[in-house]
Amino acid sequence: MDKKIFSYGILGIPERLIQAHEELVAAFATATTDSRPARLAMTHLAELCVPHFAKEEENIFRVFGFLHDLATDRVRTDLTATPPVIAELRGMRDMSRDQHELIDSAIEELLQQARKEQNKAIAKIAYTLRHHEKIEDEVMYPAILAIDKSLRAGLAA
Repeated sequence: MDKKIFSYGILGIPERLIQAHEELVAAFATATTDSRPARLAMTHLAELCVPHFAKEEENIFRVFGFLHDLATDRVRTDLTATPPVIAELRGMRDMSRDQHELIDSAIEELLQQARKEQNKAIAKIAYTLRHHEKIEDEVMYPAILAIDKSLRAGLAA
């Protein structure tokens, strides 16, 4: 099985999470070269999202490396360092909520501009990003809390 190597080590991060960010960053790069006014809205959105994505990949996604072990009832010895990591992530989650509010506003601004220009390609990027943000809010962050709970229970046993 091929494992992707990140700057923070080899982890079992679901590759699809990284691919989703890569696809959005590629879409930003393409759309910000457009000469229409939507380019400015897309550039603003990219300036918000690209650093946000990098923080998620470096900090939040690494928690998903523990998911397989938890699902198969195998708590690894290196998990003893995990509770402080998850405590950090709780703080990041609160910060991410603020960032998501800014991103949501920027997405809405981009959608309005895309509608005005009748630019379906830009609108598609905005809708994709809105969907991605909802997955983070409704699935990823609650999953991190569930992982935290499982790790604490496994380590206490």
